[in-house]
Amino acid sequence: MQAGQTAHSQWQNARLLESEGFQKEVPISYTTVISGWEVVVSGRMDGLSFDNGVWTVEELKSSTLPLSQLAELQLDSVPSWRRQVELYLFFLFKQGKIAKGRLVIISLADGSLATFDVPHNPDLEAYISSQIAFIISEHETRLTWLSRRHDAVVKGLPFPFPSYRKGQAEMVRELEDALAEEKQILLHAPTGYGKTAAALYAALQVAYRAGVSVFFATARTTQQIVVEDTVAQLSDLGVPIRGISIRAKEKICLNEQVNCRPDSCRYAAQYHDKIRANNTLAMSWEMGHERGGAWPDDIVQLGETQEVCPYAVSIDLAAQADVVIGDYNYLFSPSSRLNLIDSQPKQWIVIVDEVHNLPDRAMGYGSPKLSLLHAWRAFRACDESMLYRPYAEPMRQLTHWLQEVCLVQTEAEHVTLIEDSIQVGWIAQLAQQIEGLALEYATQKIQYPLFGPDEGDPWTETAFALLHFHQALTKAGEETVVIWHHGALDRLTRSKAARKARKRWGKEAPSIDTNTGVQLLCRDPVKLLASHFKACFGAICMSATAQPFDFYHDLLGLSPDRAVRISYPSPFPPKNSLQLIVGEVSTAYRDRDRDRERTAELIGDAVVATPGNVAVYFPSFKMLSDTLPHLYLDGRAVLMQQPRMTDVERNDMLEVMRRGEGHVLLAVLGGIFSEGVDLPAEALRCAIVVGPSLPQASLSRRLLQEWYQERYQKGFQYAWLVPGMARVGQAAGRVIRGPTDTGTIVLIGQRFLRSEYQACLPTEWTLIQSQDISADVNHFWGIVSSGLNKD
Repeated sequence: MQAGQTAHSQWQNARLLESEGFQKEVPISYTTVISGWEVVVSGRMDGLSFDNGVWTVEELKSSTLPLSQLAELQLDSVPSWRRQVELYLFFLFKQGKIAKGRLVIISLADGSLATFDVPHNPDLEAYISSQIAFIISEHETRLTWLSRRHDAVVKGLPFPFPSYRKGQAEMVRELEDALAEEKQILLHAPTGYGKTAAALYAALQVAYRAGVSVFFATARTTQQIVVEDTVAQLSDLGVPIRGISIRAKEKICLNEQVNCRPDSCRYAAQYHDKIRANNTLAMSWEMGHERGGAWPDDIVQLGETQEVCPYAVSIDLAAQADVVIGDYNYLFSPSSRLNLIDSQPKQWIVIVDEVHNLPDRAMGYGSPKLSLLHAWRAFRACDESMLYRPYAEPMRQLTHWLQEVCLVQTEAEHVTLIEDSIQVGWIAQLAQQIEGLALEYATQKIQYPLFGPDEGDPWTETAFALLHFHQALTKAGEETVVIWHHGALDRLTRSKAARKARKRWGKEAPSIDTNTGVQLLCRDPVKLLASHFKACFGAICMSATAQPFDFYHDLLGLSPDRAVRISYPSPFPPKNSLQLIVGEVSTAYRDRDRDRERTAELIGDAVVATPGNVAVYFPSFKMLSDTLPHLYLDGRAVLMQQPRMTDVERNDMLEVMRRGEGHVLLAVLGGIFSEGVDLPAEALRCAIVVGPSLPQASLSRRLLQEWYQERYQKGFQYAWLVPGMARVGQAAGRVIRGPTDTGTIVLIGQRFLRSEYQACLPTEWTLIQSQDISADVNHFWGIVSSGLNKD
């Protein structure tokens, strides 16, 4: 795009010097009436000249083809470009101007030009009428659908389930009233309260009246399935609703590798022609009619049948949907945010699920990294190849810059201000240089790949990283600092990286890890989030751990005049659960070796005393693996979470847990098995949390603490305590999810005895300090089995 824009500007400026009668970027419009609609078609001609009494329309297009291939083109080879010039000529004809057309194609590869004369097409009116009639038909179909939605809400939308849970009807009313006033709602309610159904139902009531749509944002794909099921329930009850879930390109791509170019992907080639000819969008809604939406599996199947890209179909369907379900990235990420939301934010009510995950995710958007090893690999590979040597220069400059700073410092990490260590103008020039080469590089690697299939593409990875780095720099303020990483942080990682590099480039490969380089650290997500919340129609930010409210209100950047705080206590009988603290051991990092065996004994005592499934949550995989050899679980079958599990592996483990056969799940706090997972009634009888999961100690986290202390006077609380204890609350929330569920929550670690930690736990808990974990758990289950807890 950058290369094409540059070519356009250079060509137009050259034509201005050549001809006094040349004008650039000339607006043109055509008005007609079709099917009772007055339609204005407008455009902008690249060039219009008037010489010797003759008008000439000039249109410039850019191509990656070199001169040798451009010379073989004919006008019929580029029918859409020809048609564009014909339209301009027709519009001028309707204004009484007889003109000729000229299509100019410039090669971005070598700068050569191919020029074609385009004659006036007097029969174009029928084509224009048919195109506009199609657009009007689509528009009228949309208006009919919106009218049907509005009629449905006037008559009264049914709730998606046969009855409300306790307190759920009140929640719906409160949410609906606040959304109708376009408020930003911060909602706290325990796991199992029915937040998903209540929030979606309230949002739809308002959206259907206001003629807007709902975006339901989640942190994980597993949470999206619950929303899809709720949409299906509404559809079963006769509600006119169209839902769409957007999956990542990589997950639904029909090729082995994602390569979204028409010349290399048959699913992208002639995409728009195919979906119109096959009526793909309407067919998608029809396929999903009984389940309320066009869901990913259906879209993938349709993509295979009609040979169209499933991801592109999903995005097109999202523009027509009543409910769009997708990851946070599609709503908040600067690089992934959907254009349909960016262009009309007021057309969207936003629901953010598990909002406790959003601050860290948002700070990540503003904290890009540049890796010295990746830049060096890209430079070296390009420099060794005659074909790719032109692409080596920006990588050489980047490598030299990073080496100058990273490999001469004695500290593993050090911090600077942006203005003290980064020349923003130089980064901008380097980014522009890379953008100018990117299209040629992408075109060339299709025919002559530079890297093997198992090597990735360090040039492209580094190019995108630099562009992201530059983008973040342009928006950075005092909240953002620079962290320079030296290569001595992780010996194991460094040696692996060095071995891989030396395998290809020998002894010249730098003995560094992928962490060596520079990172921007955005210490406050407000700058990235506040504008998005401000622009949308209204928002619900909800979680079972959305307290303390001040933390989330501050870090989400909610508007003081629009923000509403809503909190609900647990609706479930207190006697159905037991919350124990075992404070005789320390789970602090410095004490883990000393107390490991006793910690394992306490875990085993709680597991053996529990008649049913147990989940044991550790702060990290390392602590899990270190504790495992010391665990005695009385022969109970064990399921253990592994790093980077596939969706299939995770679902298989969850399916085993759903059977309630007395398994012991060993997992980590903050992972897929501790948040956003719905299990059936009584599928989990006990959650054992081994220590508060405070974020790992690092320079970045200490810098966050300094910022929060200076800005909010709550450094430790905002940087460490609230994020860590939110994970504890989420894991504990897997146990009691309904009025008949019974179970125990066991918190192991001395820090749980401290008041500041307990202040982050649910207020309805009755915390008991246990001196004998086996006796206390056995006593609770004895009461449950006797039925006394029902009294």
